[in-house]
Amino acid sequence: MQNYLEKENINVVRNWPANSPDLNPIENCWSILKDKLLKKRPFPRTLSHMKTAIRSIWREEITTDICSDLVTSMSHRLMRVLELNGDRTGY
Repeated sequence: MQNYLEKENINVVRNWPANSPDLNPIENCWSILKDKLLKKRPFPRTLSHMKTAIRSIWREEITTDICSDLVTSMSHRLMRVLELNGDRTGY
């Protein structure tokens, strides 16, 4: 794979984690959604109730402000990842 990328002149970042949740704001959205779901009372016990609860949380509790804050924090996250040479930042 690496040879193919080099042959096609495709630049790649070497020695970078394959999965970097610190640089993906949707991972934080999923975490917020999961935390809110776990606090639901009564907790949804069927697939249908789970889907309804997730949709409700996504529409009513994951606000555009939350999403905007996550995106806005990207420059800080990137700097932190660089400072830590790609190690986990704790976000």
